[in-house]
Amino acid sequence: QIAVRAPGGRGADLVMLQLPRGFDPRDPCVVVVASSGSRGIYGALPTAAEWGLRKGCAVVTTDKGTGNGFFDHSRGAGIRVDGVTTTDLSDPLLGFVPDPAAPAPAPWRLSSKHAHAGVDPETQWGERLVAATRVGFEWLNVEYRGRLHAPLTPANTRVIASGISNGGAVVLRALELDGGPA
Repeated sequence: QIAVRAPGGRGADLVMLQLPRGFDPRDPCVVVVASSGSRGIYGALPTAAEWGLRKGCAVVTTDKGTGNGFFDHSRGAGIRVDGVTTTDLSDPLLGFVPDPAAPAPAPWRLSSKHAHAGVDPETQWGERLVAATRVGFEWLNVEYRGRLHAPLTPANTRVIASGISNGGAVVLRALELDGGPA
């Protein structure tokens, strides 16, 4: 998992790659799934992610910039994607860090990425899914470095993008941007 900072905001797009034991890099399949609603990256798992893992596909999930990310101002701590709290605001697993230039809120306040990140991720949903897909391929190529004749790319890999509700809208927006295999 990684937190990828979105330009112009304090939120992060969370991306996760899962590799099933049966993944075959000589006949690769990648399922890219965007979560629906305000769900985090785990919210996409019960949709096409589960199907992809059972079929031996690598699965890339993303929260598309709207998933969970909380900051507890009373403790000066962010909550990581794995549920662990930390005061290390440079931790890449933090999905949200409040703007340090913003006025200090009441000390008992809890801020969330969706409401307080200062970014409208919906305007970039297609770009965000394309970026998450690129990250997934980068991780796959690191994992299989030295064991492949050529790097895995969308041109030599079956790629299936899926989502339900506004996760489906994310996929459609990404398809509108797609200029073909890269």
